[in-house]
Amino acid sequence: AQTTQTATPSTIERIITPCPPEQSTTCATTQNRTCYAYEPTTTTNNNNNDNQYECGYCLFGHFEFQNECYNINDIDDGKWIYFTTILELYLPDYIDPTVSTEERARALEKIVKVISFWNSRVPPPEFALGLNEEILLTDEEEV
Repeated sequence: AQTTQTATPSTIERIITPCPPEQSTTCATTQNRTCYAYEPTTTTNNNNNDNQYECGYCLFGHFEFQNECYNINDIDDGKWIYFTTILELYLPDYIDPTVSTEERARALEKIVKVISFWNSRVPPPEFALGLNEEILLTDEEEV
């Protein structure tokens, strides 16, 4: 026997689509974030669910650190103002002490490009990638 489900009047399935240009610009310019528009796929119960927007994950070319989105180009070989904080938070104890700050910055830049590409999709991915203790390791140090 085959079972089918029907939507009740209180059920609204929502899809996520790109925002209109004005809302996208607001998210991009004020927070460096991607905009998501939530649209109901049925109209059985409106409940003000039309035209809901959210500034979600960081834009492509940006990465999240301490709830803010930063441009990947700001990393700039370790001279970025927050790079020391990232080193303190994420650099593991088993590192090679001969690796320079510039090499660590390049390793971070390489990883956050992948994170940025993954997280900036619309609709958003089912899970987000983020910073961890491996983001600053060179290829030779990775376990």
